[in-house]
Amino acid sequence: FVKESIYDKHEVEAGAEFTKTWVFRNDGETSWPADVQFLQTTGDDIGAKPVQLGYEVKADTLCEVTV
Repeated sequence: FVKESIYDKHEVEAGAEFTKTWVFRNDGETSWPADVQFLQTTGDDIGAKPVQLGYEVKADTLCEVTV
């Protein structure tokens, strides 16, 4: 994890639509395949579904996940 566009505890009005982006770094030695999925594992249950990148992320590069 590198950064996010909306930080924890940021207030959003109930029912409001918003977009959030997370930036991740593949700091491993191998690429992440295009079918890698990101999923929520902690925090408030917001009904988030897994997000598949759809593209390879080479070692030591960044990727963005937006929902």
